[in-house]
Amino acid sequence: MSEKTPETISLAAQDFESPLSNAILYVQNHLSEQISVSEMAQAAGYHVSHFTQLFQKQMGISPGQFIQKKKSDTAAQLLTSTDLPVSEIADSLGFNNPFYFSSFFKKQTGMTPSAYRTIYLRTYLQ
Repeated sequence: MSEKTPETISLAAQDFESPLSNAILYVQNHLSEQISVSEMAQAAGYHVSHFTQLFQKQMGISPGQFIQKKKSDTAAQLLTSTDLPVSEIADSLGFNNPFYFSSFFKKQTGMTPSAYRTIYLRTYLQ
């Protein structure tokens, strides 16, 4: 069995019906909130420990990493397709502190939200 990369997560959620579909849908529908692995497990109908093992096995990443990836992917999409201020993007993804969001985004992508937006605009819109 080949290991799935994070890039295949959204496809995996859409291309097949799995017991994890409800958990994935829960994350997608609650990105504006603080999401816990416990809430994901409850949405999927599993005990947290069993859910975590199953999710890791099927998706190739932990539920917590999945939440982070979804939030950073959505932030990147908002940074490149809207002119919303970084603070509004942070708020829309459940980050009460824009500085924490910037730190989170930099850890995920290697650059700050502002730098990401600037580089994207220079690279793709010229």
